[in-house]
Amino acid sequence: MYSEVAFDNSSFGAVAYNWIFNQTETSTEIEPTYTFPAEIGFYDVCLIAISSDGCRDTSCSIIEITDELTLYVPNSFTPNADGVNDVFVPITKGFTTEDYEFSIYDRWGQLIHQTNSPNQGWDGTMAGTLVKSDVYIWRLRVRSNNKNYLQERTGHINCIY
Repeated sequence: MYSEVAFDNSSFGAVAYNWIFNQTETSTEIEPTYTFPAEIGFYDVCLIAISSDGCRDTSCSIIEITDELTLYVPNSFTPNADGVNDVFVPITKGFTTEDYEFSIYDRWGQLIHQTNSPNQGWDGTMAGTLVKSDVYIWRLRVRSNNKNYLQERTGHINCIY
């Protein structure tokens, strides 16, 4: 995966521009688009704006390329032991396991399942007994790997036999 970034040039009074990406590649476009490498990390970007008198002004920033974030939560599952769709588990990518919290509640708000492991889904049981076919409420809290983004979501899951 490569990360393409479109840059916005808010300088004024310049007649020429020199962009420097990651200290190696350049562009003379006013507002270029640059594709950063797939490696997660920090990359330098500088803009040198040049006036008609030859005066130069430089502005530099650091761009952070992070993991792609994926968060998908299905809306139905069938815990009938047929080996297909028997466990309800959110699909996450780019999130840390440290701040993971996944909970299931019945329609009256009673907690029936909770885990701090993204690998542990709900098998449709409460205290070892299969729950009835019904709609249940889920709550998910996850934080991005770089710790800058907290995602909290709620929804419903159809448990169907």
